[in-house]
Amino acid sequence: MSPTTVTWVIVANSERCRALEERRRGGVLCELQAWDCGQTEQDRRHAHLEPAVRGQRFGFGRSVVNPRDFEAQAERRFLSRYAHQLGLARIKGRYERLILIASPAALGVLREGLGRPAHRCVDRAVACDCVGDSPESLRERVRDLRAPR
Repeated sequence: MSPTTVTWVIVANSERCRALEERRRGGVLCELQAWDCGQTEQDRRHAHLEPAVRGQRFGFGRSVVNPRDFEAQAERRFLSRYAHQLGLARIKGRYERLILIASPAALGVLREGLGRPAHRCVDRAVACDCVGDSPESLRERVRDLRAPR
């Protein structure tokens, strides 16, 4: 009997992340309920508008305050927090392989936020927003990802 390799399939977008576990290659994907999370008010609270200071200008008629994308900041904070938790789970030995299926922006933030041990475990990564898909359809997608070209 061959040793089992635990693979986690992470499905994410800018608002929600899910984790599914595969105990045997090509086997059933089991949802990890503790790893299903969404963006919280805490993430949104740290991305706030800075009020302009009255009377200070840079150039004719321009405010000092630079416009920022607050939604993107909240999404980045949420995904970085999730990636950090994935890194800690790898250090604890909860998985050996990692497959990332996420929207393009979320995939970049997740890859950037993973620690070195978890980053080495990334088996496959694909840019696709399919957070709402069922475990069976995700299993088919993982099978297609692993197929030789």
